Amino acid sequence: MRIGKETGLNPTIPLCPYCGEGKNQIILTGYEGEKWARENGHPDGQMPMYIRLEGDIEPCDECKKKGIALVEVNPETKEPSGTLHLAKEEFIKRLLSHDSKLLNRVLKQRILMIPEGSLKLEN
Repeated sequence: MRIGKETGLNPTIPLCPYCGEGKNQIILTGYEGEKWARENGHPDGQMPMYIRLEGDIEPCDECKKKGIALVEVNPETKEPSGTLHLAKEEFIKRLLSHDSKLLNRVLKQRILMIPEGSLKLEN
């Protein structure tokens, strides 16, 4: 089955913000996707096959298997700051060992929001 702009669906596949691979999802962008594509260098209005979605913080299925997404958020706005990390499950279990309710929720959702600047990584 061929699905393209001519069907009115104009699909694209989002890229994982952690590994950069295509997610196991299809986004049907329709007319809004056609407008976006034209504004971003695709004169035919056809969405590219893969696209990085601004503000996407959800890891792909493979990254969820590898670890827990850590998303730094601005403490005032509660919006993601753009800094994303993937942490091992063992680290998250140690970090949240004092709060079993939060730990269980994070292990289920595979994502944890943390205040911006609270995670210092050394090279």
